[in-house]
Amino acid sequence: MAHKSVIWRLFGENTLDKTRATCTLCNESVARGGNSIASFSTSNLWQHLQRCNKDAYEQLKVKDAQSKATKSTKQNASSMKRQPTIAASFDNRRPFAHDDARSKEITKFIGEMLALDDLPFNFVNNVGFRRLLNHLEPRYKVPNDKYFRTRLLPDMYAAVRTEVQREVEKAESVAFTTDTWSTSQCTDSLISLTAHWIDDDWSQKSELLHAQHIEGMKSAKC
Repeated sequence: MAHKSVIWRLFGENTLDKTRATCTLCNESVARGGNSIASFSTSNLWQHLQRCNKDAYEQLKVKDAQSKATKSTKQNASSMKRQPTIAASFDNRRPFAHDDARSKEITKFIGEMLALDDLPFNFVNNVGFRRLLNHLEPRYKVPNDKYFRTRLLPDMYAAVRTEVQREVEKAESVAFTTDTWSTSQCTDSLISLTAHWIDDDWSQKSELLHAQHIEGMKSAKC
């Protein structure tokens, strides 16, 4: 067992009775002040050393004081490292630059959320949504819905289109199906073209390649 107090430089733990320690100067067994580890202290050991060898006691007390001073200095230094500087505190509140990597990442995930959850673009203007993001990352400024509609969505579409094209081109054979359907948000009818194929791992794959609004047709669904 590792001991932090310098008193253990002149004492050894009794291997037969953990409640006692043995003085290495006089070989006397000294009680550690309790019957369990939680109640042990070094008071009895210091008192015994003072009676047994006063010179050794005084020398060890000096070393004990030095050890405690060093420990306190290290703790204070560690605490200062954990405390943010004034400059760092201001940096944590300074808004991200438009091209900041963290800002771009958050914007990208918001765009993916709009697409995956089929949300309207003006969702990003909602007060509750903006308050949540401000709480999570005060440095981030949410772009307006026009940015997601005219800038981010086209970029996302181009990236997805390129990836789908790459996957389809790897297939040896592709089957196409078409179907008409309507969205859950409106009464417009759509016609779609879907590609199906088997990849190298014999897994069935399919991707929606295109969906076109059918002019003049209305669905009964709302």
